[in-house]
Amino acid sequence: MEDNIAIERIHKTVSRKAYKDFFFKDIRENSNVVFHNGDLYPPKFERLRAVSWVKTDKKPTVKTRLMPLAASYPLERYFIGAFSHNKFGKWRREYIYDPLLYLKSKVHWRNYEAGYDVAELEPKSRTKNTYVLLEYFVPVKQFDAFSDSMAEIFKRNNANIINVSIRHALKDSGSLLAWAREEVFAFVIWYKQGTTEAEKAKVAVWTRELINAALELGGTYYLPYQAHATKEQFHKAFPSAKKLIDLKNKLDPDFKFRNVIWDSYHQPTKK
Repeated sequence: MEDNIAIERIHKTVSRKAYKDFFFKDIRENSNVVFHNGDLYPPKFERLRAVSWVKTDKKPTVKTRLMPLAASYPLERYFIGAFSHNKFGKWRREYIYDPLLYLKSKVHWRNYEAGYDVAELEPKSRTKNTYVLLEYFVPVKQFDAFSDSMAEIFKRNNANIINVSIRHALKDSGSLLAWAREEVFAFVIWYKQGTTEAEKAKVAVWTRELINAALELGGTYYLPYQAHATKEQFHKAFPSAKKLIDLKNKLDPDFKFRNVIWDSYHQPTKK
């Protein structure tokens, strides 16, 4: 429940190696920053655009206080397809499209900027290809080590990464399946993959490599996406999962309520 204030977009490009220091110096303790993320550019993963929305007294450059719904987003969908087509598409995004996109100043209402429609990211068809999300969380001190490993894994596996959004989260001390057991950077990975079983299997290989890279640095991964993690990885990433399983067995002994996570990592003993 926040006031729907006016916020202004500010941005700069920085090297990946410089981002952690930039974040702690200019963003983390800045009370004027309402929203912030860094977009890491594929396929080299060496530069990123740090985008912040800060409090302002300027007049908004949009007419409405909320994002319109049910738009078709033809341009957005076209460019996303172009970016994912090949390495040249990714180069065009970094050096042509984004510089033009960020050329003009923007002032939005807070709730407008917080209300983007997921339909903007929807592909025309999921018959042959689809867009998928992954997310990894590592202690803030391990930003460079994980991003180095992540870039190497992507390049070696020729993964079709469209974007890596870098975000920040404080410690979660209450959840049994907490993904932020200390202050972390989150790496939100958006990629394109084929829908055949063979393509899914290829993605599973480098997904498990990314999970191992995060685990080795004291990090973890986000559960609600494709369940490619092994049982060993799951329990290492979420050491309190056993407590949750015990609660599940007690409160739902007939295993009536289930989903992909339960089906993948917990098979109850048959009575």
